[in-house]
Amino acid sequence: MLKASALQMKPQLGNIEANCDKILSFYDNSSSDIVITPELALCGYSPLDNIQSPNFQEEIKKYINIIIYHTKDKAPALILGTVWFEDNKIYNVALVIENGKIQNIIYKNKLPNYGVFNEYRYFSTKPCDNLVAIKGKYVAIFVCEDMWHTDLLKNIKNHNAYNLLISKGKIDLIISINASPFEIGKQDSRLAIVKQAQEIIPAPVLYLNLVGGVDDVIFDGNSFVRDSIGMCKYMLHAKEDSLHFEVKDVGSKKIISTEQPSNPKTTNKNQLIFETIQLGLKDFLSASNFKGVIIGMSGGIDSTITAAIAKETLGAENVLGISMPSKHTSQLSYKIIEDIKNSLGIKIIEIPIDNLVESYIKTLENNLNLAENNILDNIQARIRGQILMSYANQYNNFMVLTTGNKSEIATGYCTLYGDTCGGYNLLKDLYKTQVFELAKWMNEKFNNIPIEAITRKPSAELKENQYDEDSLMDYNILDAILYEIIEKNSSLENLYKLFDNNLVNKVLKLLKNSHYKRLQSAMGVNISTRPFGKSYQYNISDGFKR
Repeated sequence: MLKASALQMKPQLGNIEANCDKILSFYDNSSSDIVITPELALCGYSPLDNIQSPNFQEEIKKYINIIIYHTKDKAPALILGTVWFEDNKIYNVALVIENGKIQNIIYKNKLPNYGVFNEYRYFSTKPCDNLVAIKGKYVAIFVCEDMWHTDLLKNIKNHNAYNLLISKGKIDLIISINASPFEIGKQDSRLAIVKQAQEIIPAPVLYLNLVGGVDDVIFDGNSFVRDSIGMCKYMLHAKEDSLHFEVKDVGSKKIISTEQPSNPKTTNKNQLIFETIQLGLKDFLSASNFKGVIIGMSGGIDSTITAAIAKETLGAENVLGISMPSKHTSQLSYKIIEDIKNSLGIKIIEIPIDNLVESYIKTLENNLNLAENNILDNIQARIRGQILMSYANQYNNFMVLTTGNKSEIATGYCTLYGDTCGGYNLLKDLYKTQVFELAKWMNEKFNNIPIEAITRKPSAELKENQYDEDSLMDYNILDAILYEIIEKNSSLENLYKLFDNNLVNKVLKLLKNSHYKRLQSAMGVNISTRPFGKSYQYNISDGFKR
């Protein structure tokens, strides 16, 4: 029998001392044979250029030595995910530490260099033996991406001792330590990878992941164990931090048992998105030393759902709404704002902007044709942005949340230094149609979003009878085109087969011409396979036409 304790850790990025304390506290309270931490648990993922700092490197070395010394004359072995420095190179490793000594070093060899990952910039690779003996048990250990590639699994299968070990049922556990970010459908991919690994090496698997938000990247936890007969025995929610289990021999099979009560697992897509946004917001504010948020309330679905998510995450007392109506604001918008104020119990301040708009007009009308190029529209948005930022100065521990969705950000349907003002964006990676879907789910769960905010025709209300679709197109069509372009990277030929050619050309032009806005916009929670940011990299001065 092998007893194991896994720490689904929420490290403080760069706070090596605090992370060390958390690891050792968990270690000291374990009675298992093996204690396991996730990838880069000691420093958090990813420390980026800190890795190249001499002071950072000294801190890492110092606390690795503290951890090694701490295990002396103690029973559990420890698998520590950390940065490792060797021969003037930097590695991403799992250290197998036992009784005050490093027994094995498992080097990560398949370095991801796509999406949010840029490990080639920092880490080197080094061949290693992934099959190790711990406490008389044989364990295969992989660092994240390495288990996603069958060649390393097959290397173990070709190991000199493999046939003897597997024939005697001596490979007790496969361990994969990870820093794997959330995206829609990601858990299904993880389960498929584990199943693939078990088809090569028929042994139980521990998939251990980090949890917590790091800027726009959200690690969702969802760690799990799966026994050798394909049963997923336990899956950790993001709010859970530990998993204790035993690997037992039952006939020729390795069976996982755990005394932890099993929680119902979330499979609803909108609930997963909601919980991920909550985690991202809470951790971003905490890391930035803010306790609350300020939101410009327009009566539209984006500001309404942003306020609702913020209230459910932070509490009503930590959400301040600012309503900034003009002569173009409809009675329906006034009603929705009042309804959301009552349903959420948040404070909403009203500051009319017509006098400020008139002041701008008087100042500029002799020099500019204010009827051209959306000048008056943008003036209104920028006045509102200035008001929000002024309140942020007054409430200096409250951050302004900008509320643009992915459809608007993709097409540039926003005003730079206006409605783009803010430090974080909860909807940045949600298309408009996804925002509506999430709002409907939230109403089923919380009943806190006025139905009119969902059913009304989207409008910025910057002029009379203005609707989003007049400048763009129906959001169902727009989002379908954007999804094919951004998420699926479809060819022009394929886009023309799927959609009206003129609409495709319009969207491509809007997407390209607004890239400079996106590069100046606030970061937000990543939930898709290709969020704007590190996963979407183009030059502004790019002459290529799709």
